[in-house]
Amino acid sequence: MVGNRILMSLGTTYTKKLTAWSVGSGLGCLDTGAVAAFTWYSVFLIERTDTAVVDVLCSLSATAPSMPTNYTKKRRIGSILTDWTNTGSLYFFSQDGNRFTWATKTTTLDVDTVAPGTNANAATLSVPNGVNVIAIINVLASGNFVYVSDGVETDEAPSNTVAPLGSIGTTGVSDSVGQVQVRTGPTQQIRYRASANSAVRIVTTGWIDRRGQE
Repeated sequence: MVGNRILMSLGTTYTKKLTAWSVGSGLGCLDTGAVAAFTWYSVFLIERTDTAVVDVLCSLSATAPSMPTNYTKKRRIGSILTDWTNTGSLYFFSQDGNRFTWATKTTTLDVDTVAPGTNANAATLSVPNGVNVIAIINVLASGNFVYVSDGVETDEAPSNTVAPLGSIGTTGVSDSVGQVQVRTGPTQQIRYRASANSAVRIVTTGWIDRRGQE
């Protein structure tokens, strides 16, 4: 409710470690458990209104973190992904407002298939989980049209003559590559569908996350 909103501000540069939460800069941020490799954590600003102390909390939950005692206000401000081999480090990104861009594009393609068929396929993208975001992806269509869509939308076949047309593609035998934006579900998934049973490749370059804004 609007009447329950408060302004939370750290006021100074703040750092946190991926260890058990403790109030203060340079200390832990995890609400529960131990940090895991290749795992998404949502990052929250939190406040205890009796003392007006603001801090940072990290949680596996994008909507319901385990709040420290006396902290009653929260606001999700983004998500971080731990490294595959080193739980103490992160995959780096740059941020411009609500737009997040991988510093180094993901080394593994989210989709890499030479025979996708012509029916709908689900793909899990390299974006935060637990929330809806707008994924920014590069798509390769090899001698086909590819239509990417949110999984809650109607499943429609790509075409070069009728709606919904396609997100990217070509009628020839050559490859077509371009950038597409598509809304993901909370499980990081989208739908893609090809007009012919030939190669489709997708890689995530970034995402747009409204981070709780109306």
